[in-house]
Amino acid sequence: MKWFIKCFKQYADFKGRARRREFWWFTLINFIIMFVMMIFMMVPMVKGMINDPEMMEAINDAGVYGSTALDDDYTKQMYSLMMHSTAFYVYCIFCLLILLPSLAVTVRRLHDTGRSGWWFVPMYVGMLLNNIPTLFSCSIGVKMLLMLISLAALIVYLVFMFLDSQEGENKWGPNPKEPRWEDEPQAHEEMPMAEN
Repeated sequence: MKWFIKCFKQYADFKGRARRREFWWFTLINFIIMFVMMIFMMVPMVKGMINDPEMMEAINDAGVYGSTALDDDYTKQMYSLMMHSTAFYVYCIFCLLILLPSLAVTVRRLHDTGRSGWWFVPMYVGMLLNNIPTLFSCSIGVKMLLMLISLAALIVYLVFMFLDSQEGENKWGPNPKEPRWEDEPQAHEEMPMAEN
C-alpha cells in the first residue's frame, strides 16, 4: 500500500525514477479497485435483466446463436442501466483521479530503465488504435492491422515495465534500488570509520 500512496504523493511528478515494485503495486491496486467498481456497476444491469423476462430470453438466444442475435435495443438498455448507476460515476471520477499519477509513474518507470518518458506516447497511442473500429466502420483487414499494432504496443509496454533498473545514476537521477544515507541511516552507523 505504501507504493500506492507514494504515487499519489508524487501525483504529477514526471521527474526522477520509479522502480518496478512502485509501478506494479500501483497498477495492481488500481486494477483491484476498478474491478470491484465494475462489479457494482453491473448490479443494476443484472437486476434489470432479471426483472425483464424478454431481455433474459434475448440474452439466452445470444448465448446460443452468437452475440449478433442480441437486439440493439436490449444492448442499449443494458448499457443504460449500467451507465446510470452511482458506481459508474464513482468509477469515472476514480479514473480521472488516477490518470495523472498513472502517467507520471509510467514516465518515471521509463526513466528508471534509461529511456525517455516520451516513449509512453507511441505505446499508449498504439494500444488505443484497437478502439478505432468501434468508433468507425473499418474493413476486416484494417481491423486486423490495428489489432496487431495494438498488440505490439502492449508487448513493448510490458517489456519496458518489467525491465530492471538501469545500474547506477542516470540523467533522471540515482537508482531508487540503491540505498542512500537519508533513506537508511542505520547503514551509515554500521560502516567502519576510515582511519586517518
